[in-house]
Amino acid sequence: MKQRLTWLLSLLILAIAVAPAAAAPQSGVALLIGNAAYPNAEAPLKEPVSDARALGAQLRDQGFDVTVAENLSKQAMRQALDRFFGKLKSTGTALIFFSGFGIQTSRQSYLIPVDAQIWNEGDVRREGFSLEKILSDMADQGASVRIAVVDASRHNPYERNFRSAPAGLAAITAPKGAAVMMSAPSESVISDGSAAVFVPNLIKELRVTGATVEQVLNRTRMDVSRDTKGQQVPSFSSSLAEDFAFASGSQSSPSPQPKISQARGGAADIDLNQAGGPRLSPSTASGQAGAGDRDVHEHATRPRSGGPPRLRRRRAARDQTGLGRFSGEASDRVLRRSGPVADRQARQSRAECHTAAVAECRAAAVAECHAPTVAVY
Repeated sequence: MKQRLTWLLSLLILAIAVAPAAAAPQSGVALLIGNAAYPNAEAPLKEPVSDARALGAQLRDQGFDVTVAENLSKQAMRQALDRFFGKLKSTGTALIFFSGFGIQTSRQSYLIPVDAQIWNEGDVRREGFSLEKILSDMADQGASVRIAVVDASRHNPYERNFRSAPAGLAAITAPKGAAVMMSAPSESVISDGSAAVFVPNLIKELRVTGATVEQVLNRTRMDVSRDTKGQQVPSFSSSLAEDFAFASGSQSSPSPQPKISQARGGAADIDLNQAGGPRLSPSTASGQAGAGDRDVHEHATRPRSGGPPRLRRRRAARDQTGLGRFSGEASDRVLRRSGPVADRQARQSRAECHTAAVAECRAAAVAECHAPTVAVY
């Protein structure tokens, strides 16, 4: 017998070891660049550095290997990207965030370092970093899930050297395996600091437990549009070939809790609709809570088709009168508590039985007013 139990235990352990694991939220590598101190600008940008730090803290909390870089020159930006690409060989997921100035030329968007010297469109290609090229390099390094979030559609001091009006960033269709979000529509710009809603809403959606990349970015787009009353609508494109769910962090949104509102007299009106359960009336809740009224709870949770013949006859007579379920419970309790007197009660008139049921209802209503608050989860 002992050998047989040992053999069965070994089989169980082996089955657990080879069973496929359930799909779990994942993490990856992230590079976040906040460029604010541009010498050619009238003043440092307000949001890039603080946004990069806040987003980095959130992604780090969700298991990402995060690098936050601030006010990078062209050389420093190239080095940061090279280190970022080098980490992608050990992971399948890569996220890059850039906040600062961006310029489009030849239908491509370029991310601008703080020391860029730009006097014409050719300088944009030499001094800036192509977003399309960055996504391509991420794929070459083995990242199967590539996420790019760009907050660079701003009025910048460079385009006035060769354009009469700023052109924003170029429209982009995400390549296969990538998701791209920009803080504004293509070929449009927003003022720095006018409505700091993009990254805060992105962080809020990242905290939703189990949310996928596409859910997070699409909800962020709708949140920003709502908060700005349609004046800023981020652009979003996705061609992801596989699902990626962000891991839960320590600040993830909690599960919905039942609403408990205090009713007159101290009784609790408990709404379990949010928690996925049925609605309980105050009388039912207090009946479940009271130790001296267990027979009501047991009766309510027990199939009602059985019982002694006299009880079935009484139920049939009660159902024809339409007094309701609780009055039926009360008359059932009278019959069950009576014992030998049940035969005499069965011979009583229907009106007398109903009178007893109504008395039970009134007694329960009085007790209800003194019932304690009850939360049911």
